[in-house]
Parts: sequence; structure tokens; C-alpha cells
Amino acid sequence: MARNGRSPGILVPMILLSFSLVVLAAMGPPVVQEGEGAARAGSGASPRETVAPSNVLLVILDDVGLDAIGCYPGANDDAKTPCMDRLSAEGVRFETVWGYPACSPTRATIMSGQYGFRTGIGSIVKLNNDDPGLGLEVTCLPEALAEKSKGVRTAFLGKWHLSGVDHGPDHAREQGFEHFRGTVSNLGRKGRDDPYFHYDEIVDGKEQKRDAYATTAVTDDALRAIERFGDERWLVVASYHAAHGPLHAPPKELRTIELSGSPKKTRHQHFAAMVEALDHEIGRLWDSLPEATRARTTIVIVGDNGGASGQMPDELRLGDADEKALAGKGSLSESGIEVPLIVAGAGVSDPGRAVSHLVNTTDLFDTTLDLLLGVAPEGTPDSVSFRSYLASAAAPPVREWIFSERFHRTNKNTKAPASSRLAIREQRYKLIEDSLGGGQRLYDLESDPRESSNLLKGNELDEGATAALARMTALLEGPLGKDRKAALAGLQ
Repeated sequence: MARNGRSPGILVPMILLSFSLVVLAAMGPPVVQEGEGAARAGSGASPRETVAPSNVLLVILDDVGLDAIGCYPGANDDAKTPCMDRLSAEGVRFETVWGYPACSPTRATIMSGQYGFRTGIGSIVKLNNDDPGLGLEVTCLPEALAEKSKGVRTAFLGKWHLSGVDHGPDHAREQGFEHFRGTVSNLGRKGRDDPYFHYDEIVDGKEQKRDAYATTAVTDDALRAIERFGDERWLVVASYHAAHGPLHAPPKELRTIELSGSPKKTRHQHFAAMVEALDHEIGRLWDSLPEATRARTTIVIVGDNGGASGQMPDELRLGDADEKALAGKGSLSESGIEVPLIVAGAGVSDPGRAVSHLVNTTDLFDTTLDLLLGVAPEGTPDSVSFRSYLASAAAPPVREWIFSERFHRTNKNTKAPASSRLAIREQRYKLIEDSLGGGQRLYDLESDPRESSNLLKGNELDEGATAALARMTALLEGPLGKDRKAALAGLQ
């Protein structure tokens, strides 16, 4: 579709002036309204409609993008992922889901249902930078569950990566989880060889050493927690370290790929082998559940950022040629913030379908509560349940736009963030803004999915692009943008 079709001689700023008043008056509130949880106005189910609750098995993948999972169109064939592919065939595959471009902020959105500027987490939490991590004043999933129902058991197994410099080893349980066994951050601390096989972990506040393959250990620990919870309703988070580095050779029985040489020289093959091992362990986790337990459990598999740029083929790392933007993890390109999401099990109808409706990872907060409690919650600032998508292929969209961002704290947090970028997307158009430097990039993802041509760079915009730019600009100048500017200005 042509991108240069607006009336000759009319510049983008002039059009924006005329459109802004019209858009603000006519568009009404966006489907997602800050502070209201009002995105449910467009959902296929009433906000107070109740359904049978289910257990939730929430599986978090690390550095695994859409390109690494076979059921997604265009995935590379380096790794074989039969287990996740089967769950996609038995459930629902989501194709337009945004997280953040790094692990910690995406994990914070899942745990809190809030965008990073509200929690203060806009990039990887680094203890050597005195990062505060996720504050105890933020209500996390298990705390929200406890407020609404006393009968749900909770456990978190694996990588946490939300603890700040002042948090002790029991941070996950202080945020409401009944049981925690895992690591504060990534594997690979100095002093331990083969960190995926020998590492330090925390078990309910106590530190200990562990000798086990980490990917297998998360599955084992999750199964133990589920067995302990028995017939009670539960939320179990299996947060795998894979396929984040350090690159290594997983046990041979967990992969089909034959490896040789150093991971540094064959990084793609080692990364693919780690994905295969991860897929195997996810399949073992799901298939090991008793049939009666599986029948009342929903499994949700989600990535924590886009593809790991260091492991992606070079041709997939290219972004906007004019802007010299790098794609993949760490960037606000689609390959940096679009994450896999697969849901199967209880509550899923019409299996084997793909959903293209917009989803933010913040939405996992309300959706998880909805599944566990049988009713959609109210009042979460940035989250809306997408349970209606699971129940019906005909469910209408519950969002008109999705949001992502990245901001870095200065060294030792001596002042407000040193950099700040954001992105907002409708179904077709996407706007990226450097909110400190003032630069903007607009892309038509329908005709330019690789984001290779900035429509704002020397182009005239057609009517559709101009209207989309006006709508997204109005959002950034409204409550969302104002709240963000105020929050970032207050970060120290």
C-alpha cells in the first residue's frame, strides 16, 4: 500500500494540528485507559462475567523470540520445538504481543500489570548500579490473589531478576510468593564453572549451592510444588534461565543437535541446542501432570523479550537503514519487543488458531487473575484480561494500542534516567520516540514489517498514516505520556 498519498503541499505538523482536536474529541477514551482498567469495554465478555477458575502454570522463556519457536511463521529451523509446537496446536498462538526489550522490565510488567515507568524498571536490574529493583510497595500477582482469594497456593521457580540492591534473598516471598526456589538473576556468577550445571540458588530465603542442569531443575522444582499443592488451586511460575547465556552444550538426551567446538565459534548451534533442551523440559513439565490436574490447568508460555540479538542471524538484526537502528534484544524494533505467547489447556476453545489482536505483557497480570478467580479484576492501571480470546475465536479486540519503552538509570543512580525511548503501536502503524532527544520514527508494519523505512523522513503521509500519527501523538500528550514524564523525572 502506498505510504505517500496525502495532499500535496501539506506538511505533517500542520496536519497534526488539525487532526489532534478532531481525534481527541471523536476517538473517545482509548480501549485501554490509564488508571481505569477500562480496556474491558471492548472485550467479548462482561467485566463481571464469572467462569470456572483454573490453575495457572506460567512458563517464562529467557531470550527466546518468535524466530526460535517452530510454530511461528518465519521461524528458523535451527532448533526443533515439538513440545511448544504441540501446545500451540492444542491451544492458541498469539502473534502480536509486546513486552520490553530486556528481561527485568518485562518480568516486572507480568508480575505487576504496570508499565515500567510506574515501577521504575525500564532496563535490566543491575545490583552493581545500585538499582532498586521492584519495590515492595508494588502489588505483585500473588499479593493480588491473596487480597481476592485465600485459597490459591503460589510458587516461583527459576530466574527472578527483580531484586534490587537493598533487597535480601527472600525478595520473591516478600512480594507474596509462598515458595521460591531459584536465582536472583542470570547464571554465570564468578567462581562457579559450568554455571548451568553448578550455581548458587535461594530456597525460601536461604542460600545454597546446587549441582544440577538448571533447565531440568526448574521443571523438577515446579513438579514438586504442584504435587505438594495437590487438589488445591495454584499459580506456579516456571521461569527458565534458557536460552540466556552463557552458551553451552545441554545434556545430549535433551537435544537433537550434535555440537562440536567452542560456543563462541558456533553460537547459533549452541543457542538452538539450548532452545531444544528448554522445549523438552517444558513438554516434560506439562506431560508429567496427572490427567485430572491438566484438565483444570491453563498453561501460559511467554518470552521475556525479543530474540537474543547476539544469537540471531545477522540478516535479522538489521533495522531502519536510515536510522542505523539495530534490531533484536535491547531495541524497540519488533524483533526486540515482540514476544512469543502460547496458551493451552483449561479455558481454551477452538484450538490450533492464531490470534493477531494486540496484547501487552502487562495483560498477563489481569488474565492470570481472571483464570484463577473466574472473574476479570478491575482497576489495574495498564492491564486487561484477554481471556475472551481464549474462549472464542470471534472475540473482538480488547486493546487499540500497545506500549513499550526502555530507560536507563545513570551510573549509581545519581540523577534521572540517562536515556529514554518509547514505542506505541496500533494494529498497523508504529511510532518510536526518543523522548529525551526528540526524534521520532513512524512505520507502516503492514507494508514494511522489517521497519526499514521511517515514514517521517522526507515522506508525505497518506490519510491513514496521518490519522494514526495523530492518535498516537494524542496518547503520548495525554495521561499516559504525562504520567510517564512525571514518573521518570522523579526517579533518582
